[in-house]
Amino acid sequence: MGYPNLTANESLYARARHRRNMIIAVAVLALTAGLVVIGNGSPSGASINTSGIINAVTEQAPTSLNPCDGNGGYDIPYINLLYAPLVYSVPSTGKLVPGIASSWAFSDGGLTLTMQIKSGLSFSDGTPLNAAAVVSSINTCLAGKIQSIPTMTSLTATGTDTVVFQFSAPTSSILGTLSRRIGLINSPTAYTKYGSTYVGSNPVGAGPYQLSSYVPGTSVDLVPYKGYVQAGPPPADAAGINISIVSNDAAVVDALKSATANYAFGLDAPQLASIKGDSSLKYYLNSGALAMQFIAIDPKGPGKGSPMKNVDVRLALNYATNRVAMAKAATNGFANKPAYDDPYGGGADADTSKGNFYPYSVKMAKEYLKKAGYPHGITLSMLAIASPPFEQDAVIAQAQWAKAGIKLKITDGPGPAINSEFNTTNKADLYSIGWDGTVTAWSTYDLLFSPTSSFDGVHPTAVQPWLNKMNEAQTAAQLSADIKGADTVIEAQAPWVGLYFNPNGDAYATNVGGELQATSLSNEPNLDYLYVNG
Repeated sequence: MGYPNLTANESLYARARHRRNMIIAVAVLALTAGLVVIGNGSPSGASINTSGIINAVTEQAPTSLNPCDGNGGYDIPYINLLYAPLVYSVPSTGKLVPGIASSWAFSDGGLTLTMQIKSGLSFSDGTPLNAAAVVSSINTCLAGKIQSIPTMTSLTATGTDTVVFQFSAPTSSILGTLSRRIGLINSPTAYTKYGSTYVGSNPVGAGPYQLSSYVPGTSVDLVPYKGYVQAGPPPADAAGINISIVSNDAAVVDALKSATANYAFGLDAPQLASIKGDSSLKYYLNSGALAMQFIAIDPKGPGKGSPMKNVDVRLALNYATNRVAMAKAATNGFANKPAYDDPYGGGADADTSKGNFYPYSVKMAKEYLKKAGYPHGITLSMLAIASPPFEQDAVIAQAQWAKAGIKLKITDGPGPAINSEFNTTNKADLYSIGWDGTVTAWSTYDLLFSPTSSFDGVHPTAVQPWLNKMNEAQTAAQLSADIKGADTVIEAQAPWVGLYFNPNGDAYATNVGGELQATSLSNEPNLDYLYVNG
């Protein structure tokens, strides 16, 4: 997903297991419709048991509690509790609002961004959260070379409450960037005490919760940070959040049904189906999420002279894919939104002008194969993580593509091994995988199609100028035009095979509130909105 190292591979696996086929028959079409939000993030009039504990269960273990250490999607629910962001992205809408930064302004034609830091903030270790701490955290994060701000030329603190960014080109996307990992500010005192990788076991942020106990791969327990001054996320409404990490589906369901847990996230279809008739439990679907299934392409592939270098072969794959039928088959009829070339199809700035870029056509697929020099068909290899919906997508593609003369050899296995075989050792032409999405168009396109993307091995060079333009866009009209420009290149070059948008669902006990507000466009829940009903 745009991460050129093993952390990228880990992040692919980290996102893998929760994008599964959903067979529930409920959809939350307007995640916060009718809710009046007050200061603590709870619906107006809600009765809250402030001594109540959220006992969560999941199979999603964080790879690190340091925002700077990785890009794994499974980290997000944890680090969002521990850290406050410079700019806050409202989970259910993606709207960017003040966080640690109380206000900001661009000047010099977009080359300078000046941020005012909210006063009275401190980290959970007592260190003041001021302009100097912000600069220290971002610079330390950049030094790790996993997070980046490519156009930034300098970052300075002016006094105690002003931070100034300088850019080599207008960078309107910076606000979205600062709402994510690099904008989650770490305590410089803790960095000095523990070293650059301290957050793996000793995270110190300024979020609504702080760590009380951490057993990697087993549990993460948090208690409210009593000194929290709201800087984006709402203050803690629960007396604690205890997250148990389990290794199999049955353990999640057992914890919910036995009331050992009152909230679960990252569930798959069988889990949701098994709790459907339980009157003590509820579930919901994140129908607005940007999560998407697709098939990645590796032109380096096995052997010499990979056929995936040929654009006509890639176009043949796209025309041979019946996306609507695949969505229905892979999700038991639940997912019905096909994904073509626009990866931001669920976002506010999506390019909807073209609709179906590649209408399903076996005839067109055969014509492109013939043009590519394969009039009698072709044999390709595909890797798939051994869990739904990735296996299903691969098998369905195998059946669909056979009609056009495309023979597909599928190899499945555990996520880490499959990721390594595709991204590091290039043992297959194709990879059945998924994507959670990001709330800004530029970050989505950059992570998927930039030269450093591990999702797009084709890397069409003509798309980069459009990525640069997206990053510099100052108006909605400019951004829309730039998205269309990028889509034109992507459509012509076919660097991947988009399949369908596949939202996520979570489950909770009837005494748990805030679950709708916890829902996020990026498909990872914000647990800081959860509370126990009074």
